[in-house]
Amino acid sequence: MVAAWGGYIFVLNMIGLHALMLVGLGRFNSGVHKAYTLFFLIGTLGAVQIPVVGWTPLRSLEQMGPLGVFLVYQVLAVCDAQRLKQKMTTATFVKFRIGAFVMLLVAIAGVSMVLVPLGYFGPLSARIRGLFMKHTKTGNPLVDSVAEHQPANPSVYRAYLNAPLDYVSLGALVCLFNRTNGSYFVALYGFIASHFSGKMSRLVLICGPIVSIVSAIWLGSLLDFILEPYFILVGKRDARTRLPAPAAASKDGATATSAGAKAQGLVSRSKKHDKDRKGTAPAVPVESEWHLEEWEEELRPGGVSELKRITKTYFWNVMPATMQERWRVAKADWITGSGQLRYLRLALSILMFSYIVFFSAAGDKTVTFLRHCDAVARAMSDAQIKYKEGDDLIDDHWMGYNWIANNTPEDSRVMAWWDYGY
Repeated sequence: MVAAWGGYIFVLNMIGLHALMLVGLGRFNSGVHKAYTLFFLIGTLGAVQIPVVGWTPLRSLEQMGPLGVFLVYQVLAVCDAQRLKQKMTTATFVKFRIGAFVMLLVAIAGVSMVLVPLGYFGPLSARIRGLFMKHTKTGNPLVDSVAEHQPANPSVYRAYLNAPLDYVSLGALVCLFNRTNGSYFVALYGFIASHFSGKMSRLVLICGPIVSIVSAIWLGSLLDFILEPYFILVGKRDARTRLPAPAAASKDGATATSAGAKAQGLVSRSKKHDKDRKGTAPAVPVESEWHLEEWEEELRPGGVSELKRITKTYFWNVMPATMQERWRVAKADWITGSGQLRYLRLALSILMFSYIVFFSAAGDKTVTFLRHCDAVARAMSDAQIKYKEGDDLIDDHWMGYNWIANNTPEDSRVMAWWDYGY
């Protein structure tokens, strides 16, 4: 990607931001650490092999962000290793981690104080600066008039993205209800693409992948909703329908659960605890009773994940015990297709399928979209030096080539800046 497209800086920074977002959301674990570490090391090692790139990944301010995230991940991993090795309490671990990050900041400040005066770091490019500040005139009319550097308007999005735009909001809702690491990446990508393409119309191209992904998420979830009742009817079961195994206590008192228990994601409460609640009186949060989520390896202490558990437990305890039990039963029945809900889901699937096939405009929109894609592809692949716009013949390219042919030697070499050389 580095060799073929300068946009690797966009991808690199977005992956770095996603990795940092996972830390802020309390989703850091050894798997995420290994994934980002391998990505950064292998990617950087490969990038520096490209002659035009060289050591830019370690010198360019545009790529310092992902490098900083890499260092943060290593500190977090070391802190976790020391916590397990020394069996630290939560308070001790928090103090240890704060000290480690203070040392990291001091080290970064010291290295920067040495390298900045030497001119080691390169400046931000003009294009990157243009994304964060108002466009200023350069004095060159040709450069200032380039349309692709102007803010995008709604017609540009519709012309190039077309029908999938109609399903972006629906796909976003699916991601909102199915919050996974991938869903957060989709949300981050969508925000960055929409924000920066609004500043520079040429960046509409980075909206193409995310619009396709979010549309596919919506269509895939719709297909799952329609087909799941039939699979349940014939006895097929997915991971969500497996019953949780009994919880087992670890050496330090934490609760370990199976994959089935993770899928439930609910507080494990004793009968005595529920009996003492007496109606809606809120109980003291017992955040250690939460089962592990799908992305968790342990109930990590002293961070965002612990704060989230305490907050969720508090609001869960506000609910009456009877309401909690009804929620558990209703959720389990909906997923497993138990009782009358099985036939309700089957009826909903039939109605939804019938609406899509016989009453909605999905078929016509699909045909129109395919024709639009074909027309745009033909127009972009059929470059012409003469073409008509209404009654006018546009022959600027033809005249330019003729001038070069008539006024320069046959062995001349034309040197042009690729962006504006046309």
